[in-house]
Amino acid sequence: MISSLFTVLAEGISIDQKTNNMSIFNLFEDIGTIQLPMIVPKIIFVCSLAKEIADPDDLDVEIRFILNGNITLRQNTRIT
Repeated sequence: MISSLFTVLAEGISIDQKTNNMSIFNLFEDIGTIQLPMIVPKIIFVCSLAKEIADPDDLDVEIRFILNGNITLRQNTRIT
């Protein structure tokens, strides 16, 4: 079964070209607002997944942001 090891939202990332290590900058601990809609200029979604040998190599996923039971953002993507 495919599972998430961690998921974070951040303002930026950098991937080292030699080591392929990722650095994540300015993590969002909480996103609060006085009124909606709100504007966040840039959000990076980082998720590390673990899979077993029997799991498929390609995966279609839907990422949803839910606020008070309402879907505020929905994005479909393919992970290969």
